[in-house]
Amino acid sequence: MHIGGVASADELWVQDVSSTNTNAYATQDFETSSDAYDIFWADDFVVPSGKTWIIESIHVNGDCWNTASPNLLNASSLNCYIFANASGDVPDGMPAGYGGDGIWQESWSPSDANVTISNGSLGTPCSWDVDVVTPPVLSEGVYWLACYPAMDLSVGGQWGFNVSDTTNGFVAKVVNPGGGFGFPTTWTDINDASTFGSIGLTQQDVAFSLYGTEGSTPVVSSIDPSEGTNDGVVSVTITGENFVEGDTDAKLSGPAKADIPASNLTVVDANTLTCDFDLTGAEPGMYDVVVTTLYGEGVLEDGFEVTEPAADDDTDDDDDTGDDDDDNGGCGCAF
Repeated sequence: MHIGGVASADELWVQDVSSTNTNAYATQDFETSSDAYDIFWADDFVVPSGKTWIIESIHVNGDCWNTASPNLLNASSLNCYIFANASGDVPDGMPAGYGGDGIWQESWSPSDANVTISNGSLGTPCSWDVDVVTPPVLSEGVYWLACYPAMDLSVGGQWGFNVSDTTNGFVAKVVNPGGGFGFPTTWTDINDASTFGSIGLTQQDVAFSLYGTEGSTPVVSSIDPSEGTNDGVVSVTITGENFVEGDTDAKLSGPAKADIPASNLTVVDANTLTCDFDLTGAEPGMYDVVVTTLYGEGVLEDGFEVTEPAADDDTDDDDDTGDDDDDNGGCGCAF
């Protein structure tokens, strides 16, 4: 899929299934009676400096077992979360109501039209691709992805993630909030001796891929003119980088002041735009110049000043000669 103004999806982050370890490692939101066994993975990915990602689809590698007919269609839902990076380089939250909703979350029925189920490394139809409904827009930084099925053990058995031979970023994490598996109840490395390392896991990454578009965050360098009076409209030229035709907005924004949106905005090229600002009645003071595209926001702090028009200076009736209108010393008057 792709969204308006954005090119078709490209690979953003790819961690293929390991060539030496095709095992699957338990991850699942079980039925209520088995909540103690709910277990989740999360692995980090990085949006590069100065870039913004729009994630349009996600591929998750995994397998099913412990049932006569392993198939992700047995799941009640498929779920993915994206969390920010917290202190200690762990996800800033947990899935499935165990601690925060993250910065993005979606759930899908395995039979949804935007879900495609494929075979995992063990040959079971338990890997999935999904075209997300609301693409997350992420600026530069470290994030954590967590994906899992909600599936009753008695209906679909178990599901688990595959690992990758990549060594990107931090070691992927696992958490067993209820402690039913005897794993830690806080995020812990997947290859730690207290988690899957106890059964021989040495890889550090989960097998998943992200697809979408990458763009550069806009930069605002200057505005001309850089001031205007609050009794009318001012036409300006804004220069910078990474402006996008058809997907760029601008505004003047100041602390404790109402935003002033741009009108008649035209993107001349990636480095130049023109627009109008109606300053009528605006509060005097300094304003940031803000340019926004699909790929983020650029700000020129205190780049524009709104002033009041100068007071009228009516001096027509003033006599600048310093002479009195009546020169008593030489009027020739009779007393």
